[in-house]
Amino acid sequence: MEEEQISPLYIKGFNDGYILQQHEPELLSAVLKSDNPANEFLKAVKAGQKQYQEEKSLEAIRARKEQSKHKGLEHG
Repeated sequence: MEEEQISPLYIKGFNDGYILQQHEPELLSAVLKSDNPANEFLKAVKAGQKQYQEEKSLEAIRARKEQSKHKGLEHG
């Protein structure tokens, strides 16, 4: 099976979207308001934004589980 090639532009957009969501989410929102659905770079930026948001959500869930675990040990 042949691997699908990801364009360098898409990779750059994904990375830029991830970093902007991490450090400048308001700026990213403003950039994405000028969305052109056919623009490969903006699609990649959105994908990077989504990836960052998903990772932060998972971190929050793990932190809550860890806190619950430690609270249970304190009372046990």
